[in-house]
Amino acid sequence: MPLEVLSTRLMTGAAEGGILQALLTSVKKDGFMQLYTGVRANFLLCFSPAIKHMVFDQVKAKWVKTNKSLSTSQSFALGAFATVIASTITFPAMRARAVLQSKRVPAGSNLRKNANVFDIMAFTLENKGFTGLYQGLAPQLLKGVLSSAFMLSAKESLHNTAETIVKALMYLYLLSRKSAGMCTIKG
Repeated sequence: MPLEVLSTRLMTGAAEGGILQALLTSVKKDGFMQLYTGVRANFLLCFSPAIKHMVFDQVKAKWVKTNKSLSTSQSFALGAFATVIASTITFPAMRARAVLQSKRVPAGSNLRKNANVFDIMAFTLENKGFTGLYQGLAPQLLKGVLSSAFMLSAKESLHNTAETIVKALMYLYLLSRKSAGMCTIKG
């Protein structure tokens, strides 16, 4: 968590120099606990991969009932869809965490110094409306959807390949046992 906070601050210009200089300056200026800014958001963001995999697995299960398996392109499309759903649900917490970690709390706001992710989301909703919660979602989707879709597509392809190999090995094993007179193969 501290490295993530420092990285965000360096990327947004809220801190200067290298990581060690940013660390020392941040601790001196804001205290050690500020390195854990956004930890609540991280707990919320743990739901993103869970949602993504749940959507992927649920839709896949429905699909596989009528078809044998997902093709690579179908896995890619489903992975992209599942990522869009998960990212859209969790994005307000991700955005609030970035605001907290970058120390870019809006000027003139009545947010206290130790505001948390829920304070930032409430402030954003009050001042920018519902769409303000999703400011910056498009680039996040472009970044996340492609990599996640490729990953889930590759996972599905590897799963299908492994399943075929295991079936072939089981068949060869049973065939060798049959030739040794140890069992009979049915079907």
